[in-house]
Amino acid sequence: MRVIYVTEFRFFQTPDRKVWTPNLHRYNWWSRLLDVFSDVLVVARVDFVESVPGDFSRADGYGVEFYKLPYYIGPLGWVANYRKIISEINKINFFGSAVILSMPGIISYLVYRSLNGYPYSVYVIGDPNMVFSRGVSKHPLRPIIRYLFTRHQKTVCHNASVISYVTKNDLQKRYPTQKKIKSFRFSDVDLNINDYANKGKKYVKSKKIKLVFVGMFFELYKNQLNLIRALKILKKFDLDFELSMIGDGRYLNICKKMAQKLSLENVSFLGALPKWKMIDQMRKSDIFILPSRAEGLPRAIIQAMAQGIVCLATNVGGISDILNPEQLIKTGNPIDIANKIIDLSMNPKEMTRIASRNLKLSKQFSESNQQRKRVEFYNQIRKVSESYRSKSFKTSSPEISVIMSAYNSAKYIKEAVESILFQSFGNFEFIIIDDGSTDGTKKILKEFSQQDPRIKLICRRKNIGQPGFVRNLNFGLKIARGRYIARMDADDISNKYRLEKQLRYLEKNKNVFLLASSAEIVNSKGKHLWFAKLPRHPYLLQKLQERNLIMHDSIMFINDKRTFYREKIHYAQDYDFYLSIISREKIIESLPEPLISVRIYPDTDRIDKKREKQILFSEKSKEFFRQRQIFGKDQYENFDPNIIYSTDTSLVVSRLMLEYKIRRSIRIGKNKKSDVLFKKYFLNYGKKPSILLLFLFYKSNVLRIIFRMISKIFKLSSW
Repeated sequence: MRVIYVTEFRFFQTPDRKVWTPNLHRYNWWSRLLDVFSDVLVVARVDFVESVPGDFSRADGYGVEFYKLPYYIGPLGWVANYRKIISEINKINFFGSAVILSMPGIISYLVYRSLNGYPYSVYVIGDPNMVFSRGVSKHPLRPIIRYLFTRHQKTVCHNASVISYVTKNDLQKRYPTQKKIKSFRFSDVDLNINDYANKGKKYVKSKKIKLVFVGMFFELYKNQLNLIRALKILKKFDLDFELSMIGDGRYLNICKKMAQKLSLENVSFLGALPKWKMIDQMRKSDIFILPSRAEGLPRAIIQAMAQGIVCLATNVGGISDILNPEQLIKTGNPIDIANKIIDLSMNPKEMTRIASRNLKLSKQFSESNQQRKRVEFYNQIRKVSESYRSKSFKTSSPEISVIMSAYNSAKYIKEAVESILFQSFGNFEFIIIDDGSTDGTKKILKEFSQQDPRIKLICRRKNIGQPGFVRNLNFGLKIARGRYIARMDADDISNKYRLEKQLRYLEKNKNVFLLASSAEIVNSKGKHLWFAKLPRHPYLLQKLQERNLIMHDSIMFINDKRTFYREKIHYAQDYDFYLSIISREKIIESLPEPLISVRIYPDTDRIDKKREKQILFSEKSKEFFRQRQIFGKDQYENFDPNIIYSTDTSLVVSRLMLEYKIRRSIRIGKNKKSDVLFKKYFLNYGKKPSILLLFLFYKSNVLRIIFRMISKIFKLSSW
């Protein structure tokens, strides 16, 4: 099972498509989840950069990939990118995956809103009510942000299916969840065996005190300025000190200017350091100090404790869970900070005792201990997600049967299958017929069928081409148990709300037999080209009698066990299918929203010949349709498809064939052939506006060049 982890942390991607991070959320951090889950999808803001500093670490890797949201910083950036963020989140298929939301976080809240009742877990690492309290944040919108973020976090925590906190009691009281669900507690600190000191530091009387502070400077709620002011007080007492401040952010220069203003020469700003350098700096220090006004359970304190040194911090968040009263600063004002440092520095024996105690307590947070707790949390998430999925997999009585025939589609089959499996509506069966694939498609499908009981996989031994494709569709229709049938192709992508929206429409409109949707047209790489919008009934009915407008795998229709494809109509079996439904006076309707992404491919001789056959079979379908209208039946039983295969298409002058050939000849630059085709068309069908306009384009050199450029860019190949 996949896990989708939503985080507020920002990441960077270089042109080689690798994702990088300056903080602890490197690959090893995410790979912890692989102890329970098959793969990890991290949903986060990702900025695209040419290069990253040498101390950055890889964040992605085997089993860990990133879903990239628009990169922004601050409330204004969020407002500017809001629509894009919502659009990207709505594209994520959550169904069938475990979901972890990291709070506080506006992105996690937006994901929560898009889940629509799907179970999720929460990892609570901080308190927005404190982070945005008066005196902590100076943002002009602070009161509004504080109210909204606090309310959002309470809502998300209350409705969670599984939850974990970094504190023992503090965050649990502020952000409670439902009593029935299972709650966990662990830290996301990363402490391996080599990250621990051998023993606690032994302190002796010394005039020089080495202090170390670790924290980001994106906000000043960690009380960096008051810590610097406290050092001025120490200087007045003629105490020798040295402070190393580790971290980076927009307020770093303000702190540097404050140190210069107070003439504090022994304050060094080291910026953001890799983990091993930060730990080395802690081991060289006497006291770790964090006079913060708002915290959950700071990793830096635990990392400092593991170095066997004294730690001082304000009594906020979960800090009192790990520090004794003698290590707590009542408030974060400079006098209290200075007094606490002076009191401790006068008693080296007490400092030695505290350091030894810190080292001993920090071993509770070793990677092995924390991972054991994390695995319990992850297993509970998986259990809840699988339980929900199994309830949705009512395979004994599915509402919908999705039918797919696949042949040598290994390049796209995974994306196509997942777009169905991760639908917002889950009560369906997925009938997949592999038509004798030789490129690995069968192996991929077997892996999916082993993981998901909704898949019913049938493997053919041998591929017999287009006749086999139509045969497969009919076989799927015969064994389908759903009340409705949905089609899917092996190289296309369904919108995650497709089945839900089509089912809802058909349930409300009982008079509609078949429902199609508009489609997004993409190229072979999945890049958007244009939207193919369908007209609504009855105009759709009128246009269908002229040509096929419907993308085959966008349809859903009633499973009446009387509706099948006619197997002698190759390449145009879907068009013949729609005309047969119209002949039975059944209603075909469409949704204007594009619920399917359809791939098209560049023209080749093979594709050109296939489309010519497709047009010929389509013309035959229209002929049968007219026969049914006039005589009540058609001559399908006497039809031999080999007649079409033996037809010389150069002699065919039907409107559709001529229109297709005209467009193709212009694209490939065959001017003489284009002249002949235009002449044939105008002679047989008159000057149809769209073809006349195309003729004017063709006769203008400039317009012809523009047309060819557009055709080349978009690789237009539809007929």
